[in-house]
Amino acid sequence: MNYSLNEYLQYIVTDSTCVEVYSDNDMAAKLLAQHKNNNDYILSLSECISDNTYLLPTPSELIIEIDEKIHALNRRVVVIGIDGYLLLVSRQSRNAFMVALQLRIDEQKLNAAYMISKSNFDKKQFSNPKYENSLQIVNITENGKPVLPPTVRLVSQKWVENKSYCRNWIELLDMLGNFESGDNFEHIDITLALSDFTLSQAGLSEGIVQYTDVKRIAEHFYEIKADLPQSTIESLLIKSKSAKLHPKLFLKKQFGEININSIFALKRLKEMPNDDLWIAYVWMLKNEIDNTSYMSKVLSENLNCDNILRVYISDYPLMVFGDINSIKYAKERADAIKELNGQGESFIVEFIENANSYTNDVVACWLNCGTKAEKQEIVRRVSMSDLTTGLSCLWQGLYPMLDDYLSMEYDFGIKELNDYFDDYRKFKLKNTVTEDFVKSAGDFLLPPLIQKRDVLLSEMPTDEKSAILVVDGMGVEYIPAIFAVASRREINIKSIHIAEANLPTETDFNKIGDKTIKINRLPPAKLIDDIVHDGAVKHEHCTPEQNIVAVFDALEGVLIRVVKALMQYDRVILTADHGASRLAIIAYENDLAKINEEIKNPLDWRYARASKGMVCPDGFEEKRDLERQCVYWIIRGYNRLSKQGAPKNELHGGASLEERLVPIIVFSKVFTDTIIKKRSKPSEQLIEEVEFSF
Repeated sequence: MNYSLNEYLQYIVTDSTCVEVYSDNDMAAKLLAQHKNNNDYILSLSECISDNTYLLPTPSELIIEIDEKIHALNRRVVVIGIDGYLLLVSRQSRNAFMVALQLRIDEQKLNAAYMISKSNFDKKQFSNPKYENSLQIVNITENGKPVLPPTVRLVSQKWVENKSYCRNWIELLDMLGNFESGDNFEHIDITLALSDFTLSQAGLSEGIVQYTDVKRIAEHFYEIKADLPQSTIESLLIKSKSAKLHPKLFLKKQFGEININSIFALKRLKEMPNDDLWIAYVWMLKNEIDNTSYMSKVLSENLNCDNILRVYISDYPLMVFGDINSIKYAKERADAIKELNGQGESFIVEFIENANSYTNDVVACWLNCGTKAEKQEIVRRVSMSDLTTGLSCLWQGLYPMLDDYLSMEYDFGIKELNDYFDDYRKFKLKNTVTEDFVKSAGDFLLPPLIQKRDVLLSEMPTDEKSAILVVDGMGVEYIPAIFAVASRREINIKSIHIAEANLPTETDFNKIGDKTIKINRLPPAKLIDDIVHDGAVKHEHCTPEQNIVAVFDALEGVLIRVVKALMQYDRVILTADHGASRLAIIAYENDLAKINEEIKNPLDWRYARASKGMVCPDGFEEKRDLERQCVYWIIRGYNRLSKQGAPKNELHGGASLEERLVPIIVFSKVFTDTIIKKRSKPSEQLIEEVEFSF
């Protein structure tokens, strides 16, 4: 039969062995309070379990321990916590516990009451009416909330760290069977973290989720759904637990918050080659950085520390050639590569080789890191394009010095010189020349307005606040580039002069000493002339694009020296001993230049001592050298004299415009209002012509 609590109170004082079956936890709390009022001893099941065991005791082990405790107390004992235990064990273990309990009820040797909830009590073992009639089984019911089974997750302390988790079976049973706290006994969700838990334990309830697979642990306890190697996840959980950080926060801290973006991530990944969490950082980045970025796309590939640079720099660009976001991707890639401080240059070379067959319109935007290899590839591709209307917009901005070299902004002051050097620079880049230009180079007579370099230098300021820098081999072909760079970088130019070097155009005939100008002298710059003679790399065959890029780099170095010198001096005069001609080589290689066999034993391919009894031949200029008491014949165009071992890169010594015309550029520390003449734009020229016609 069923009793209310009030009805049962008249029978509660007894020394019989009985089971008190309650309807819900609220009823259990009231019943327990009454037993305390009666001064009964409350024995929690957890007191019967060793605190150093990681295995839950079997029913037979537990019931014997309970018996011993009851006997030792020698008073009325109320056993609680049975519900928690029964909820944790398998059906077979629950049945075994009920059989053992029935034996104790039948024997009536223990002064004890066992409190069990209605939902956990197995009535089949006590179906005989005698149990209820003798109050050995007492059903105490009132309307209330039913006891809901807890959700228990079992995991090793090796993987998790949380103060709210139970650390052993005793703590868990105390939580499940503690009716004194006045809790509102709702459905309980508990994690039990055991120190020695590695394999699933037998005999536990199916309702206990046992986490032994580290991937499941990472997913449930840390929301890490990642296809990572087990060893990586294990290392991550151990290290983050030791650091007392959530694994995701641990990865961010180790990687560095500042590096978790599409620009710095590549460099940081390369800094961690031996980190066993490397692939975990990749996973973290996939989830953290902008998913529209180039880096996000690369991270979707099969990456490791050995191949990431190759994939990022060389391989993946080919996969997004022509993509609507190509320009955006290429800029991001360039910014990231620049952070590598040169580590990625070999892969840029590899990329250039892989992209060789692709057209300029898809490749151009990816050649934007400013490396030597890219500069050379840009020059190579530009050399095969049409430069009739100037540099294509595809290339503008990718190699500023190339833009500057082809600039038509500076005005030489003589239209014929503008036209000549515009064509010269284009032909030089394209590594070709036409028969018409070869003819014009031989026919072009030096305009009479152009003064001698040494005369102009003698008129320059000679105070202690001025200095001169002589660049060996720098002809006026580079004035447009120097002017454009100076304008862009706000380096103040006071004046630019086009001057004539001494003939022959060799350094021995163009030494700029104290007789020419008494002024502070900076160490001469010889690199351009070295490239003219030996190419970009001495004793190696160098391509035209290699040499052009090397000269441009040398020119950059010259301008850096000028800027540094302006920190010490008010004025820096930049000039050269002579220029050089690339087209003289190209014309010869294309059979557009002739070899003069009549003049014997020439001093150089471009000049010789005058032959006695002979008149200066056509196409030559005659120069009398009073100091050497000698007369020289110097070739004006691209023909050459018969001499073995001709240079392969450029020639000087002759009288072509590019060899004999040199710049004199005065840089000033302070701003001057001097206006360097610029060419009018086509529209402005048209307006001027229209106005003139009126």
